Amino acid sequence: TALYRLDADKLTLQQDDLKCGGTALAAVGNTIYVAGTDRTVYECKKTVKALAGPFAGAIAAVVPVSNKRLAVLHGKQIDLVSEATGEVLQTLELPEDGTCLATDKTQSWLAAGTVKGTVVAFDGQDKAEFEAGEPAKLHEGAVTALMFEPEELRFFSAGADNKLYTTFARGTLEPEDKGRANTHEDVLTAMVMVPGDRFVSGGRDAALKNWPRAGAIKPSTLK
Repeated sequence: TALYRLDADKLTLQQDDLKCGGTALAAVGNTIYVAGTDRTVYECKKTVKALAGPFAGAIAAVVPVSNKRLAVLHGKQIDLVSEATGEVLQTLELPEDGTCLATDKTQSWLAAGTVKGTVVAFDGQDKAEFEAGEPAKLHEGAVTALMFEPEELRFFSAGADNKLYTTFARGTLEPEDKGRANTHEDVLTAMVMVPGDRFVSGGRDAALKNWPRAGAIKPSTLK
């Protein structure tokens, strides 16, 4: 029932009290947005205040997008809310309940994964509102992690089927098998870009894998 901030240099801990638990975090500068278990998004600056909600369903993910908005994933929809007022500015529909969200470097593209393995890309580039692309069933079972590449308009996706794909976000979604025979022994749950044009994945097999972003080179594994 609190947001904790650890200063990695001084090893000091700050605590922002919340009146509920949290299910997701998003950072915009020094501001942290917390998705509460009470289906409300809280803004944590010098003080904590309720920004938006309560939403209709439990919040699965929150990510910042262009034009000072937050994308809030709950149930079968994504609400785009104003960072300033919490007002819902746009609602995007999904074919089934969503599990994860990712945005590109420009924060003008969104990718959403669902419980049935569907991924939908939303284009907000040079537009006032996001426009949905054609949904594509990329995975068998739930999509467990999404991450855009830093330079290209491509995203990595992982699912309960233990597949790791890379897909171009514009147009028809046609996945390429990135993981091949080198994926985790259990479900991949998280990805992050690291220096050296590489990314690290973590899974329920208690392992980390260090991948080159491009090519089909086998990753190194830390168990």
